[in-house]
Amino acid sequence: MNDLQHLALLDLVAPIVRAKVSHFMATALARRRYRFLVVSAYSSASQQLELVRKGREWDKANRKYVVVDKSLVVTNAFPDETAHCVTTLDGKPAAVGIDLIPLDLEGRPLWSLPAESPIQLEARWTQTYKIPQQIVWEEIYALASKSGLDPLGDAWGKFLSWDKGHFEEPGWDVPGVLSSLDLKLGAVPPAVET
Repeated sequence: MNDLQHLALLDLVAPIVRAKVSHFMATALARRRYRFLVVSAYSSASQQLELVRKGREWDKANRKYVVVDKSLVVTNAFPDETAHCVTTLDGKPAAVGIDLIPLDLEGRPLWSLPAESPIQLEARWTQTYKIPQQIVWEEIYALASKSGLDPLGDAWGKFLSWDKGHFEEPGWDVPGVLSSLDLKLGAVPPAVET
């Protein structure tokens, strides 16, 4: 199952965050049998900008992107605003955020499948974990928090009700915090030329 979970994407996550995510996933599996698909880890600035462009057009007069089709919008986070676009000082991927989705008994992500109604999706959640989806997420958030991650779908830390599967290093975007994490991220300051 591991190769189907896209665990190789964890290599693009900062070591300090990777350790927390690994601990969280192992604990979730051992305690509640929760298995996850790694949906996203690192995104380059150009990849993130492509996501921002979905459902938007460039407004030349106002020099910004404007929403033209809200149903196509997948993110509001520009490259400098997301935990997915962090790199080390020497430019290597070191995301401090990750997107995960629980898997059902057959190893399928627990998001809507083609032609699946919300009632059918909820039934897959309940069949897989024997409890309703909302309770599963609450347990996932508690385990993630105990592992040192900030889950964006919960009520503490940052909150985005629609971004249930996003987890990140708490406070990574507070001014000065990321620079203090540089050594923990594995960054090596550039050599000073003399």
